[in-house]
Amino acid sequence: MVGFKSMVEEQVAMLGLVSVGAVHHAFPNAGFTSVVCLTESHISIHTWPEHGRVTFDVFISNFERDNAQAVEALCNSIMQLMGQGNWTVQRLLR
Repeated sequence: MVGFKSMVEEQVAMLGLVSVGAVHHAFPNAGFTSVVCLTESHISIHTWPEHGRVTFDVFISNFERDNAQAVEALCNSIMQLMGQGNWTVQRLLR
């Protein structure tokens, strides 16, 4: 979870996004849940290491500017941090 927290903080700052708060919870089995609230929307992740599973959501509004590249950068960083695997990716363009 520490790696996720620091990576997201770095990425949010680098991409010019604004964090307005975050909640991180570590489970005894090394799993974790994190939600980072942004002025642009949110990033959330939930992990189940005992099952080799992770789900995450990067939702960033495009209201005032096109944030498509920021979403892709965050998704790629999260997948790289979580490691090799059989990823299923769903993109909803808004």
